[in-house]
Amino acid sequence: MNPDIPVYYSIIFILLVFAVLFFIVRGVNFGLFRLDVLDVKRQKITIRLSLSLFTWLIISEMLAFTGFFKDYSVQPPLVVFLYLPPIALIIYLLFNRKFEKLLMQLPPSWLVNVQSIRVIIELIFWGLFLNNIISKRLTFLGSNYDILIGLLAPLISYYCFNRKLTKYYAIIWNMLGLLFHLTFITTLFYSMPGSTRLFFDGPTNTLFGYFPFVWMPAFTSPFIIAMHLFSMKQLLKTKMPL
Repeated sequence: MNPDIPVYYSIIFILLVFAVLFFIVRGVNFGLFRLDVLDVKRQKITIRLSLSLFTWLIISEMLAFTGFFKDYSVQPPLVVFLYLPPIALIIYLLFNRKFEKLLMQLPPSWLVNVQSIRVIIELIFWGLFLNNIISKRLTFLGSNYDILIGLLAPLISYYCFNRKLTKYYAIIWNMLGLLFHLTFITTLFYSMPGSTRLFFDGPTNTLFGYFPFVWMPAFTSPFIIAMHLFSMKQLLKTKMPL
């Protein structure tokens, strides 16, 4: 852990990660229940899923503790490669028919409302900026607009899924949310030490090489991307008026 980071920010982020874990396992279990999967099989699947997610978190955590991600002589920075396994899994699931059946069983509002976690993440980043850990550019005061997507999530969920607005608005919101988050990732990358650094207006971005914030590129950020993509796929497949 970075000793300069106030411990309460780390604790809040860890709790957030475990809340996301619970959401994933709960969602899969709910989808399997709606598909009439037997209790024993459903339990086995959720246990395997939980163990797989925990294993990935532990691997990324241990790599961070060893200082593996602190070597910025390698370009691009090693921490960026944490995105690859989750993104590969997301792409696989997008084209997997079994997963599509499960996805269609989930309430559309779940995939939208969960994006509210971005408000908490942005408040953590704001606090870290005030403590001179990260640059202003990585917060909502700079070029990170993720907080807007998080704040709009409950409104989009309520108005689109209570037939006051069409699903078209939810799809546009998802597209904007994906764009904003990809912009954040790009800013994150170009704020890291090394020859690829383009932004020098603040502290060098080494935050995500430390536990627990290594879980941002390893888990939380890919989760945000996945929820947007899965939500759009679900909305496009659902017979709701545009």
